[in-house]
Amino acid sequence: MNTDELKQKLLRCRDISFNDVELDDLEDISKITFSKKTDSKEKIIDFIKSSKNPYMFKCNGKKVKIEFANTNLIAEDSLTKTLKNVYQ
Repeated sequence: MNTDELKQKLLRCRDISFNDVELDDLEDISKITFSKKTDSKEKIIDFIKSSKNPYMFKCNGKKVKIEFANTNLIAEDSLTKTLKNVYQ
């Protein structure tokens, strides 16, 4: 898979609606194998190539979709902020 094909896959998968996917069609995150390569860019490329949809998977029987915002926030900060708002 070349760079253009990877970009097309990412764009196609990103735009799939959460409601348009059945739970049974998603890969279980616990069964997805991750590359042992040391270079993080290579690991990411391997993951994109090997997964059906790198944005959606199932975890503990639930559908999960990840999205990215164009900000400088890291996931940990965003999750911490969300949890603080929920448990105030």
